[in-house]
Amino acid sequence: MKDIWFLKYEVLPTANSKNAGRYGPTLALCWIRSSARTEAERIAVQDVTKNGWDVVSLEEVREIPADTVSDNIGIEYLQRNKGKTIYVTYIAGPTKKK
Repeated sequence: MKDIWFLKYEVLPTANSKNAGRYGPTLALCWIRSSARTEAERIAVQDVTKNGWDVVSLEEVREIPADTVSDNIGIEYLQRNKGKTIYVTYIAGPTKKK
C-alpha cells in the first residue's frame, strides 16, 4: 500500500453550501493514500471543495509510512479508497450589526 499523507487545512463553507452561516472556520483533517505530496494535496483539496468548503490555508502536512498507521483512521477504508476527511466544525457566532 502507498504511504499515507496527513494534511490539515483551515476551511470555510462556500457561500452556496448547506454549511454557510452555520459553521465558522473549520479544520479539515485529511488522510490521503498517495506516493507523492503534490498528488495528496490535489486529492485533499478536490475532496474538500467537492464537499462545499473553501481552503483558507494548509496548516500541517506530514507523510506517514503505511506500515505504521493504526486502524483508528480506518486503514481498511484507506486500502479501498484514496482518502478520508474529517471536519472539525465550530458554530458560527452571531454577526455584529452596525
